[in-house]
Amino acid sequence: MDVNNCDESKPSCGHCSRFSSPCSFSEELPDKSSTANNKVTSPLSPKSPSSLVVSGGFENSFFLSPEYTTLPVALGETHHGIGNQAFGVMDLELFHFFLTETCLTISECPDRQRLWQHVIPQIAFTHHFLLRGILSFAALHLAHIQPERRESLWAEASSHYDVGVRLFHTEVLDITPFNCDACFAFSSLLAAHAWPFSHQTSDLFFSTLPPAEQEFSTTWASLLRGVHTLLDTAWDWIANGPLGPLLETHTMYPAIVRKADPEISAKLTGLSQLWDPPPSRYNPADIEALSEALVLIQEACGILNSSTSERPLSAISLALTWPTCVSATFLELVDRLEPEALIILAHYSLILNQVDGVWFMHGMSRQLLQTVHERIGKVWESWIAWPLQDLALSELNNHMDDDIVHNILPFP
Repeated sequence: MDVNNCDESKPSCGHCSRFSSPCSFSEELPDKSSTANNKVTSPLSPKSPSSLVVSGGFENSFFLSPEYTTLPVALGETHHGIGNQAFGVMDLELFHFFLTETCLTISECPDRQRLWQHVIPQIAFTHHFLLRGILSFAALHLAHIQPERRESLWAEASSHYDVGVRLFHTEVLDITPFNCDACFAFSSLLAAHAWPFSHQTSDLFFSTLPPAEQEFSTTWASLLRGVHTLLDTAWDWIANGPLGPLLETHTMYPAIVRKADPEISAKLTGLSQLWDPPPSRYNPADIEALSEALVLIQEACGILNSSTSERPLSAISLALTWPTCVSATFLELVDRLEPEALIILAHYSLILNQVDGVWFMHGMSRQLLQTVHERIGKVWESWIAWPLQDLALSELNNHMDDDIVHNILPFP
């Protein structure tokens, strides 16, 4: 049918009636009254130009490089059988915002920023759960920047997040060289979502579930550790692929650790007297877990005290790495509310204070210390006085009013 000669008559246009040819408008053309208020969708095949139908029934066509799949038009991508809703102008705004703003906040390292800005969005075109994660994370970031739009942006974030997680759960059951990069990137975004999605109120390390259900815990720390569980399967594939530079192996840096501020180092070393001699309720594995967790904090403080050019890890990486490097035994001690483990956990805030300006980690240190203070008991309060004071100084340096700090912080 020549669309230039079509009069859109129903059930068959005049042009097709005259030539007795099938009319593409006979069944497929939607009623104009319905398109005024609904998004029209159509499944797109890979490597074809995409036509996005936005609210109001207006079409905006754009093209991507032929080697990448077009943006998906279905809510859950029709080949997965989840919903059928078009993307709109808001989604294009979010994608643009991610490419120009959000991606630059995920890391302080320019090389890694380039991966989040260029490589990972390209991967998302062929793994739509990752695209959903990108749009959701961008919506949260934009809501942080533009609080007057918070309600609508949170709705967008939640919608994309829900679909992305459902699709991801299907993919992650079968990690392959084809989907491992997308799963790794999405799981990283999943962990970054946890804190802002909780309205900065969730317990970062403490599960609120009953003990019998804690294996299904979705605390911030458990999500971070989940990323590394995925890497146990896919490390070699990812290391040899485009996202290889995002991988980090934990290595001790004795020379840098020795650069830690002597006063800070002495204070941290002094914590070891908490389990020397070992309390009778602890076995050797418990003592080893406490010692290792403390050494990791000493190492991080040494790195943070070194010059930026010498740092093998950025402040963001250090803050995100510590919860994944401590042993499962240490986290079990935290779950049991053992005071020695809680005291070490409180000192992890020394690292979190360094990244409090990062939008998806802002307020973590305060929440962690308040939670520990509530659970540790009066007898042990003096052991966390230093982390509390460090948080107060950090917030004062960020121009927080002195009276507010002293009224809110639970000093012993």
